[in-house]
Amino acid sequence: MWIWLLTFGFSTALAAQKVSYPAQDIVLKNVKEIRIVGVRGSLRLTHKEGLKNKNKARLAVKHTRDRKSDDWYLSVERRGHTLFLEVFSTAYGKQWRKQVAQENWPEFDLALEGGSRPVTVSWREGDLDFSGWADDLDVSFLKGTARFRGGTGRLKLQAVRADVTVEDRKGSMSIQGESGRVKMNNVQAPEVKINWLAGDLEFEKCNGTYVVEAADLALKMTQAAGDWTVNLPKGKADVNDFSGVLKANGGEAAWMVQPAAGSDVSVISDSGNVQVVRRPGRTKVFLTSLTGEIRAPAELKTKNEDGVHIVEGTDASVTGAALGQLFVKTRSGAIRFW
Repeated sequence: MWIWLLTFGFSTALAAQKVSYPAQDIVLKNVKEIRIVGVRGSLRLTHKEGLKNKNKARLAVKHTRDRKSDDWYLSVERRGHTLFLEVFSTAYGKQWRKQVAQENWPEFDLALEGGSRPVTVSWREGDLDFSGWADDLDVSFLKGTARFRGGTGRLKLQAVRADVTVEDRKGSMSIQGESGRVKMNNVQAPEVKINWLAGDLEFEKCNGTYVVEAADLALKMTQAAGDWTVNLPKGKADVNDFSGVLKANGGEAAWMVQPAAGSDVSVISDSGNVQVVRRPGRTKVFLTSLTGEIRAPAELKTKNEDGVHIVEGTDASVTGAALGQLFVKTRSGAIRFW
């Protein structure tokens, strides 16, 4: 068991400083999982390739040296097949309630590099970074930034206010949050579930089966592919060069979609406007609105059935190309296919 103790008194803490400890080597043989609990600061997890790094890790620690540090400790302890890294306080009673009320936490910066294991992280606020981690990650935190670069394995993230980046990672994912920004780039995943209420969602070169649930935000998809289901009641969506199947539902959200040839696109909206850019190829088109204006190429058929405006037909600019489908339905939102 390893323990770092913070024993600096109030009289010596004139200003916030960071104290560094010598990096410690940790044996990971027979360790099957890692659990990390922190309050404020940064966490870095880096996977080290190679058989010689499989069963060992190196831990570097920094922490603030000020009044907030009193009564706070970092313990590194192995319990059975689990390695625990835990920031905790020995304060209790009135003193502990005062620390909680004033959010009087010190900052701990932890950097762990070595062989990957399944990791569970519970962190209050700060900067989290995972580089090449080649196993499952289960991360929850209140606010800050989280970056996942490379690696494989299941990723589960729960945040409240966060800036999240996922790049070049493979594996199923579940990401939930209230507000902030999520940016995903070159993610190859069999299944991805995103539940994000407000802010920005950006996907670039992401492929797989995606389910996106949102409330009011800006959505941007560039060169995405696969099978996507998106529910966006409010906000706006910009979908550029999409390949695959897109099923979108939006109440007041405005949609701009540029599908690649042969894609199947379905957008159902209430009052939000929907624009779809024509691409060379063959597309079976069905556009309908109760009261919204529909603008489409003249060669498509226009009719009115029971007060519902309908435009349909096959838009064919390239003979013999793969047949795609476009279905757009609104109540009052305008539709433009151009």
